[in-house]
Amino acid sequence: MHLLDLTIGTHDQKIQDMANEILPVGVFNLSITPPEIIEKTHERMARQYHKDGGSWTRSHMPRTAMVFLNDDSKKAQAQAKGAWANYWNAMEGTIDNEKVERAVHNALVGTPEEITDQIKDKYHPDDRLMLWFDFNNHDNDSIMKSMESFMTKVKPALEAQ
Repeated sequence: MHLLDLTIGTHDQKIQDMANEILPVGVFNLSITPPEIIEKTHERMARQYHKDGGSWTRSHMPRTAMVFLNDDSKKAQAQAKGAWANYWNAMEGTIDNEKVERAVHNALVGTPEEITDQIKDKYHPDDRLMLWFDFNNHDNDSIMKSMESFMTKVKPALEAQ
C-alpha cells in the first residue's frame, strides 16, 4: 500500500472528497480546466486531502498542458488552432470558435521564448507540469523536434530563473 499513489480524473468535488475519506488521492485535471477551478481545487484539497498522505502540495495535481512549439510563432498558433478545432469538432460535431480560442489560450503555444514566458505567467512555481506534445499531431519527427527544443531551449531558460 505504501507504493500506491492514487489520482482521480474528475473535478467533481464530492467525488474527490469521498475518495479522500478512504485514502490519499490526488487530482488529474484537463488542460482546458480554467485556472480559477485549479486554484479553488488546491484550496479545498488543502483541507480535504487524506491525513495519511501528509500535507496537500501542488504536485498532487499536475497541470496538464498541450504544447505547440515552433520557431515560427505563427506556425505554432496555426497548429494549435487547427488541433483544437479538430478536437471540438470530433467531440461535439461542430466548431465553437470561442471554445477553440479558450483552449488555445490554455495551451503553451509559440516559440521557445514565448513558451518560457507563458509557463512563468500561467503556472505557480511549485506546479508540476505534464506536457503533451503529440495532441492531434501524428508526425513523429515534428513531435520529437518539439520535445528536443523544449528540453534544450525552454527548460534551461526556466532553470536559469
